[in-house]
Amino acid sequence: MMREAGLLERKKEGVRVYYRVEDLLVFDLCELVCGKLNRDHKSLGEIEYLI
Repeated sequence: MMREAGLLERKKEGVRVYYRVEDLLVFDLCELVCGKLNRDHKSLGEIEYLI
């Protein structure tokens, strides 16, 4: 899916397949997702602490 969208490039060598980031937007997406996960984790920890 990410390859079809032009975000990744795929290179096959024998039985191995290598992927390379083609569009630097991938790194921005990773930062957004990781930030959201960190915020959710922190807020979940605060809720467990209150209980």
